[in-house]
Amino acid sequence: MSELGFGETVASLRANKQMGLRELGRAVDISAMHISNLEKGKSMPSPELVTKLAAVLDGDLDELSLIHISEPTRPLYI
Repeated sequence: MSELGFGETVASLRANKQMGLRELGRAVDISAMHISNLEKGKSMPSPELVTKLAAVLDGDLDELSLIHISEPTRPLYI
């Protein structure tokens, strides 16, 4: 499992794909601000959004889901 948190993992995957915040946001039907908040740990995604992010970023859904559920509770579902 990754030692990075959920937001850091998303940011790393996004950087590897050379995607901007807006591009990723459009691909998963949320705003660039929401992507930014996810990456900074200011919000957490719904399970459906985790699935979309994994698909678009070619990430491991199981790993992203595990990171997502194992992090401390923060504001959910913005």
